[in-house]
Parts: sequence; C-alpha cells; structure tokens
Amino acid sequence: MRVSSCLRGIEPTSSHAVAPYSACALPLDYAPEDKTVVGLLTPMGSLGVDFVSPNKEMELEFDPSALPPFKLSEIRAAIPKHCWVKNPWKSLSYVLRDIVIVFALITMAIFLDSWKFWPLYWVLQGTMFWAIFVLGHDCGHGSFSDSALLNSVVGHILHSSILVPYHGWWVLFISSPIF
Repeated sequence: MRVSSCLRGIEPTSSHAVAPYSACALPLDYAPEDKTVVGLLTPMGSLGVDFVSPNKEMELEFDPSALPPFKLSEIRAAIPKHCWVKNPWKSLSYVLRDIVIVFALITMAIFLDSWKFWPLYWVLQGTMFWAIFVLGHDCGHGSFSDSALLNSVVGHILHSSILVPYHGWWVLFISSPIF
C-alpha cells in the first residue's frame, strides 16, 4: 500500500493506519534502513516521533547555529509572480475595511454599553488596532505600494491613529543594520 505520493517511493510492508488529517504521513512502525521510527511523522513536523539509532553519530539533532538548508532566493522563487505585484487600490481597500470594522466596534460598544460586552470589545478592538499597525508597518517596508509618498502618508496616518510614532520607527528601521 502506498501511503502518499509525496513519500517518493517509500512503501510500507503492510497496511497501516495513518492520521486522517495528513495527506502525507509515515505509518506508525515505518523503519528506514538503520533507524526505528516510533510515532507518526508528517511533512509538517512530528507527532511523538522518536528516532532510535544504533549509531549515535548519525542521530538527528537540531543545531541552531547551522545555516538553513535553503536560500532566501529559493523561497522567493517559490512564491508566484502575481504575489509580488503591489496594488495600491487593494492595499487601500484593506485600510478601509479595517477602519470600517473599528468604527463598527465603537458603534456597538456605545449602543450596547454593557459590562458584559466590554471584555469582548477590548479583544476585538485590540485585534483591529494590531491590523492597523501591520498595515502601517507594511508602508514602512514599502510593500503597501510602489509610491514612497503614498507609503509615507498612509503609514503616518495609520500609526498616528493608534499612537505609534511612524517616522521615528521608520528612521530607526532603515538605519539599523539588524533589519
């Protein structure tokens, strides 16, 4: 039985149950050449998988100082070309959507004016202010539109509305070698 085509030729020796939520999973007792797998291994990570290796030198360990096995250019190449096109009208529609939601929440808070609603209001409005921050942050990165003027104006307006200093952050951001 072939578990999934993404296993590239790995065939379990007998039929095994795999997790229904995983389109690509190894069976519970799949054993590669010199390792024994106990648990379930999926492409997204492991769910209780322990590798027991007779050879300690070959044991898989995470090295946080090692470079990743891929390059940034490979990640960028995997993203479809239409995702790199900046559309200021679409970006402004997200701003309008978020502002409408903020004012709708304010209207609901004034209309309901109940202690039962306020905790929910705080969470929802905080989430929307975070969304406004992210849009202003995108302006600082230049991913909002191709126009530096539009990015600057919208970034200032959005960050000022939530009391975040846009220009100070932007100057620090572009002058810092870390970012």
